[in-house]
Amino acid sequence: MGEVGGAGGEDQDHRGGPEEPAAGFETALERAVGQGGGDDDEQGAEGHRSDGDRLLTAAGGERGGDGAPDLGADEVAEEASDVLFTGGDPLIMSAARQESWVDPLLKHDFDHIRNLRFGTKALSYWPYRFFADGDADDLLRLFERCVDAGRHVALMAHFSHPRELETDAVRTAISRIRSTGAVIRAQAPVVRHVNDDAETWASMWRELVRLGAMPYYMFVERDTGARSYFELPLLRAFEIYRDAFSRVSGLERTARGPVMSTAPGKVLIDGTVQLGSGPAFALRLLQARKRSWLARPFFAHLDEHAVWFDDLRPVDGDRWFWEESHGDDDLTFDSMPA
Repeated sequence: MGEVGGAGGEDQDHRGGPEEPAAGFETALERAVGQGGGDDDEQGAEGHRSDGDRLLTAAGGERGGDGAPDLGADEVAEEASDVLFTGGDPLIMSAARQESWVDPLLKHDFDHIRNLRFGTKALSYWPYRFFADGDADDLLRLFERCVDAGRHVALMAHFSHPRELETDAVRTAISRIRSTGAVIRAQAPVVRHVNDDAETWASMWRELVRLGAMPYYMFVERDTGARSYFELPLLRAFEIYRDAFSRVSGLERTARGPVMSTAPGKVLIDGTVQLGSGPAFALRLLQARKRSWLARPFFAHLDEHAVWFDDLRPVDGDRWFWEESHGDDDLTFDSMPA
């Protein structure tokens, strides 16, 4: 899925300062996602799209020498279909600053960009951003303008526990966001000592759907930082997902999990199976750097102590199927995982 991401870095500290578009932003963006307009451009874009849409992401406020956001323009092209604003948390930025990033994407030159995503935890820690802040109405009008321009707008919200959904403030914020035509998709990692039981997830999914948000992902805690207190075995993560899934209705079963964001793509643990070589995890890629890798079942020895994908070993041989066809050092991928 094609995605361009950008967020505020230093801008996050200047909510009250002058709000001007980042210099050179349009030029950098046009290089990154294609200018369109000509027959040759359209033909080329369609050729790329036939191989699937593309994810492009650039986060954290890094800037090129001309003052423009660093969008990785040398690595992307016209088939980008999604834009992800990430960070940090991009909704720390003022609505005027958001507009300087978003407005160029609403021009006809960028009609190949269909989806705008905003990755944020603001609904959890500062829902007042959407109804009490001085520019809350401006932010919601920006969402409305995006929808009116034919873009699908999604807030990729981070909710870790149903208690975060209990306040009047978060419910007001969700209602106001939905009134703009934007949708809310909720995701979080499964974290030991926080939400490592099935009923917590089932309760959260039920309440999200009741409020009009869609459960999207249950992630595995990343293998980075001071994680030993929070991580739990992959087998336990799968059991939590399976048991939570069984406790909710069909409309509340939209979250995919448990999922790991790895180098080849997003690896989903589908379950456990008994093979001739013994018990194994059944896995598949939900997003992948090669389209041909998607939805292809593969298996790993069931290790009860494994907490991340790197702890697993393939059942069939010493290498994963993508390593056999491309080698460890081949980074010439079709797309970025979404």
